Amino acid sequence: RRVIERTLHYSLHIPGDPIGGSALTEPLDALGRLRCIVRPRFARYNAQAETLIAECCAEIAARVQQVGASWVDWGAHRYVARPGDPAVEVWRKSSP
Repeated sequence: RRVIERTLHYSLHIPGDPIGGSALTEPLDALGRLRCIVRPRFARYNAQAETLIAECCAEIAARVQQVGASWVDWGAHRYVARPGDPAVEVWRKSSP
């Protein structure tokens, strides 16, 4: 989940692309669709992944709508981005 959030978060910098405008949100190609038919387990895991990706996109969209930016916590840092803005603010978490 954290890797998906981070990947979708970084797609915010692409001007004109929707939130989550990354390869993760693209539909399966012909080979992927064929794998879903031939391998039921692949189809099941792909459906679970698509659900998780959609949830992450919705969370990012809600943050952007509410505060105009999104963030992702990664290690000791928080990465803050605004849609279409090439700059990323990196905040270091402070110790209590």
